Amino acid sequence: MTPGWIRAASIVAAALLALGLSSATASDAQPGAATPSGPLGPADRDFLAKVRQAGLWELPTGQQSMEKSGNSRVKAAGMHLIDGHSLLDRMVRDTAAKLNVTLPDEPTSDQQGWLAELAAAEGTDYDTVFANRLRAAHGKVYGFAAQVRAGTRNTLVRAMATQTMSTVLDHIQMLEATGLVAFEELPSPTLAPPSTGARPSSASPAPAQAQTAVNLAGTSSPATGDGGGTGFLLFALILLLAPAVVLFALSRRRSTRERHRLRR
Repeated sequence: MTPGWIRAASIVAAALLALGLSSATASDAQPGAATPSGPLGPADRDFLAKVRQAGLWELPTGQQSMEKSGNSRVKAAGMHLIDGHSLLDRMVRDTAAKLNVTLPDEPTSDQQGWLAELAAAEGTDYDTVFANRLRAAHGKVYGFAAQVRAGTRNTLVRAMATQTMSTVLDHIQMLEATGLVAFEELPSPTLAPPSTGARPSSASPAPAQAQTAVNLAGTSSPATGDGGGTGFLLFALILLLAPAVVLFALSRRRSTRERHRLRR
């Protein structure tokens, strides 16, 4: 007869396995919150917040350059910052209101540090810091906007990403036109993974939701993964198989004893 604890363990393991599979299925079926303009995922929300946050320090920096710089090219880049981020700020606040996304109302600590650095700089030092700080920041913004534009399933976010890419590219070109950008200090481009040419499944997550969300302040935070669910299922499978292993061992032991008894 099967021992009671083995039967109980089998029942518990089966229940845990069923629960784990159910949770995994439910997670896969919910790629983002439903909105009239399409699913809204975590990367979409993060993108809107970061666009707003970028403007909170880059717009005042453009205004500052009008007063502090004596370089006509730096002033021209500053004017593009004013115009571009004024447009993006209006657009992102309107988009966020329609999607019920809360936006930040102050720069990050890193951005506040850059503002303080620029406020303390003077003359040609100011121009150099201005061009290089903003060029590095805009490179990160452009990369994140392109990632979201390629993968978002929300039409409002897609339009926001398109405008962001256009505006940020203009700013990058204006900053480079100052002749002050130290390109050797910018991050080197990396090779893209090879394309298989296969059409993605309709069940595949959007690239913007599956990838690491880039922080426009210069850091990154990993997107939520499925490691916990995988570990849970593995534990349940081990627990489910354990009773069978024990039963097999007991059966072998019983057979050995029976053969010894017959020989006697």
